[in-house]
Amino acid sequence: HGECGNDNNQQIRVLGGPNELLNNIVERDDTIIIAPQIICNPTNEWVNVNHNWLVGSRDTLGDPTLAMSAAMGLLDSYLESDKVDKNRVYAAGISMGGYGTWELITRRPELFAAAIPVCGAGYPTLADRLLDIGIWAFHGLNDNVVPYTGTKDMEDAIKNAGGTKMKATYFAGVDHSSWIPAYKTEGLIDWLYSQSKESDS
Repeated sequence: HGECGNDNNQQIRVLGGPNELLNNIVERDDTIIIAPQIICNPTNEWVNVNHNWLVGSRDTLGDPTLAMSAAMGLLDSYLESDKVDKNRVYAAGISMGGYGTWELITRRPELFAAAIPVCGAGYPTLADRLLDIGIWAFHGLNDNVVPYTGTKDMEDAIKNAGGTKMKATYFAGVDHSSWIPAYKTEGLIDWLYSQSKESDS
């Protein structure tokens, strides 16, 4: 949420600083990056929680917000071209974007090979939709903005549904800014680019 606005710039930084995951991907120079930005409006964010990030896990998906609908439309416009490897479509986001990542892959699980949701929360009751997606989630155990149970609930639900491609890393003593250690995690980029729907078939 700290990156919302209408400058088409903040969303590729993290609170005005570097975005280490994005920077590492850019260095590869082989990836199409879609980074939509929302305006600062609590009634129209990536997920319909009315700015209550402490809500954590939810049961009912409901209709997508206008912002989520627009993001999915933008994604579809790229997927309809011949420029995208449709076996290697990935999603990632932090905080409100972590919520949005869980929401996006739950709404469109057939599209994604992998996801990196950081300090977000999703829909444990719909975990069976996510069994074929490689997911590496991160959360700080001292997060007082989005409870770490948002990630733990999804990890448990996916594994209980038979999923074997879900893993989570929890950082002791880390608050909401878990993206800092998450994006420094050794092997994260290699793991991400090793994920492909092609290898599942």
